[in-house]
Amino acid sequence: MSGGGALMDMGIYSIQGSRYTLGQEPVSVMARQEKTRPNFFKEVDETIFWELEFPGGFVSTGKSSYNNNWGYLHVEAEHGKFGLEPAYGYGEIEGYTSAGPMKLPQVIHQALQMDDFANCVRQNRQSRVPGEEGLKDMKVVDAIYRSLDSGNKELIV
Repeated sequence: MSGGGALMDMGIYSIQGSRYTLGQEPVSVMARQEKTRPNFFKEVDETIFWELEFPGGFVSTGKSSYNNNWGYLHVEAEHGKFGLEPAYGYGEIEGYTSAGPMKLPQVIHQALQMDDFANCVRQNRQSRVPGEEGLKDMKVVDAIYRSLDSGNKELIV
């Protein structure tokens, strides 16, 4: 009744990472799921794998699971690579590039986000992450669930 399993809980971060990294919206998705403990995960997903297709032939693969740590973001591009590992947890985030480590401030991300939301209300200004961004994420989530149900690639509408 609370709205989902691993995809709704943590997978959203991977979806956002793909969307924000490419600066584009995905056009289709193919997904599959795995349950190693079906009795425990009767009503929600345990592990979901997906492949997002973007305009221009870009592809992003993602996984969300209750069977692993918070994960990583890894991007390979024509002239190098970069990433975050761990990427989505509550602790320190380590970044790397082809040229070496990223120097990231070690902050409590959730506190900064809540402070920013409060300041947006107090200063009557738009958030950097408006509700429209959440709606874009939810369209991808919906298409992932549709792909799981159909067993086919689904358009993101």
